[in-house]
Amino acid sequence: MDDFRTLDRLRRTRENLDLRLSVIECFQWDGEDDGSADELRRMIDEISEDITRLETKTV
Repeated sequence: MDDFRTLDRLRRTRENLDLRLSVIECFQWDGEDDGSADELRRMIDEISEDITRLETKTV
């Protein structure tokens, strides 16, 4: 049961980060980048990997 809760939390976190990334990308002008978009992409990738591992484990 804990795995399913964790999986749900990870999915919601990834959705939240995807939304934040979209907002950041919308407000970056002419190539301005403070690194926050890259950091979010890295976090999203790590969470996606965690989700894949957990999905494999729970199926």
